[in-house]
Amino acid sequence: MRRTYRLLAACASLYALAPVAAFAQSTSTTATVVDPGTLGGFTGPAATFDISDDFSSASGTRTNYSKAYGVSGDGITLFGTSVQSSGTAHAFTWTAARGFVDLGTLGGASVAMGSSADGAVVAGTSRLSPTGIWHAFRWTASGGMVDLGSLGTNQARNYSVGTGASADGSVIVGGSWTDTTIDRAFRWTAATGMVNLGTIGNAGDYSDALGVSADGNVVVGLSFNTTRRAFRWTAATGMVDLGNIGSTRGDAVATAANADGAVVVGKSIIGTGPDSHAFRWTASGGMADLGTIGGVAGNSTAFGVNGDGSVVVGSSVFANGNAATHAMVWTAANGAQDLNVLLSNAGVNMTGVNLIVARGVSSNGQFFAGSGFFPGAPTDEHAYLARIGGSSAGVTTSASVRASIALLAESRRTQMITQGVLASVLTGRNEQVNCGGCIGGYISFGSVTGGAHGRHSLTDAVTLIGGVSYGEYSERGASISSSFTLAAALRIDPAHMGSSRPFAEIGGVVSPNQASDYARTYVNGAGTTTGRGSTRSTNYSVHATLGWVTRLSPIDEIAATLQATQSWQRVDGYAEATGAANPFEAAFADGTDKMTILSANAQFTHLFGRRLEFNLNGGVSRSIQSSSGIAAVVAGVGGVGAAPPPGLAWFETGGRLGYRLNPRITIDAFINAVLGPAAIGSSAHGGLGFRVSL
Repeated sequence: MRRTYRLLAACASLYALAPVAAFAQSTSTTATVVDPGTLGGFTGPAATFDISDDFSSASGTRTNYSKAYGVSGDGITLFGTSVQSSGTAHAFTWTAARGFVDLGTLGGASVAMGSSADGAVVAGTSRLSPTGIWHAFRWTASGGMVDLGSLGTNQARNYSVGTGASADGSVIVGGSWTDTTIDRAFRWTAATGMVNLGTIGNAGDYSDALGVSADGNVVVGLSFNTTRRAFRWTAATGMVDLGNIGSTRGDAVATAANADGAVVVGKSIIGTGPDSHAFRWTASGGMADLGTIGGVAGNSTAFGVNGDGSVVVGSSVFANGNAATHAMVWTAANGAQDLNVLLSNAGVNMTGVNLIVARGVSSNGQFFAGSGFFPGAPTDEHAYLARIGGSSAGVTTSASVRASIALLAESRRTQMITQGVLASVLTGRNEQVNCGGCIGGYISFGSVTGGAHGRHSLTDAVTLIGGVSYGEYSERGASISSSFTLAAALRIDPAHMGSSRPFAEIGGVVSPNQASDYARTYVNGAGTTTGRGSTRSTNYSVHATLGWVTRLSPIDEIAATLQATQSWQRVDGYAEATGAANPFEAAFADGTDKMTILSANAQFTHLFGRRLEFNLNGGVSRSIQSSSGIAAVVAGVGGVGAAPPPGLAWFETGGRLGYRLNPRITIDAFINAVLGPAAIGSSAHGGLGFRVSL
């Protein structure tokens, strides 16, 4: 057991921050500061097995524990380990769209440590029993967790660790014991199994693979030969020593490679030490010292490189020194630069924001991922996503982006509710249940709408009610600038049953092809910014009503109703404009929001004298079985959906004052209001109208 942790301890200072799945197109971050919760929201104690930040194995019992080891190459899928209700920590993947997926175990606790570019294949390690040896695994949704074994023949004794995967997940790399208990870097495929990559110069000490190119042909890591040596491995060349910065033989570790493996990055001791600098290696140029931010004395480390190898990211001491570090971005043209300064110079408000490390970069070199500190939580490290490219520059958090999508879903739900309130005027919302045929028109404010409506008795018991309107309105980030609405209902009111009787109604509303603008707000540096897009939406609904109406006197009517409404809202796909005002633009697919609403209402109508009519109505509504049709792809974040909105209740109230100019013509003033919780909001829509009795 004396060699159990040699592989792990060798990478002590680097792996805690290095992108495990070091693909060139990666937006990778080990994201130990990202806490999306725990598996199933479990908060109790559980047995854990963890490859800790110093690459020792840590076992024990922890409560409310979740640790992310990285993200997939496309920056969408987090992976790591988390407690869950069985009492054992399990490997997981997590996305903004679907939340946690429990990857299971090989018998004991498990840890996910690398993934394919799309997160569909995961590499890691799991105990074979609750307290036993651990083996590398490869996980897929269809095949589950598959034990990759070890380089030794004694599978019950020899451990192995999977640390990374190729872009398609067909190649897994890591380290394993051999029968002589010496750690060796390995490369695994389904065809070859686990292949020992040896060491630099076939020395007798250990080696470890930390990263792999997108095509799986180039493996990078470290090999111990008196000191740690950075290596680059291919099938043709074997394990090649990449050298050091300067002539002194000292520690060097390779952490990542670009798309084709021609560029390798990591860190190396400079001079006689103790400082280490980030390096960028190529076959023609060797190991180039990337220096530090501002050229000050101290350390820097490279953690990621973009697709063509032109942009390197990491961390560095910065110009003010004091052993503090800032996120670093290196290019040949500008050298090592402070990402905080780059964003500030681009116009982003960075007051109270401190990005301390960049751990991954997108293939195009525009998006950077890492961790830092933000206003409101100055001592809590949070993951961030930054962008610098073209006309866009900004920094945000995945949590803020997800929240902006959730708020947009609330805006679209409020649109559905408002559309229903506006359409209810066309089906007699502010009028008494039983009255003769009429036609009329109105204009409303709060929403600028004009409409015509009326009712016609088909028989003594059946009345057709309906109308049309055209207008615009804005509610909570949804602005509808062109809305044509058609509503119709059949009311069955058997007046022959007496002055107190039941009645029923069925009807529908459609508002097709509305010009619609949507806005969502998210964090950008110390402030906020807004993404906006224009599209078309269609609202349609059907309702069924049962009620009871009573004529208290010839001039007084009271009624109560129960109503069920099924609403749909189809929103066409659209893309937000990008630029300085929206550095993380979103593209939305076509989608349909759905909502079932149950309502209980009452109303009272009274005639004062011979000319003044008064109507008061009100009730409570509750949404059930709601769903959001939002499916967005956010630049630098990936796919984000909106969870089904919870059931919410709100009040609706309204009233009308009518003045009879003569027995046939009445002038009306009316108002209808929604009083809801914050997720719905409150609004009022009033207007003026007239009716002519037929």
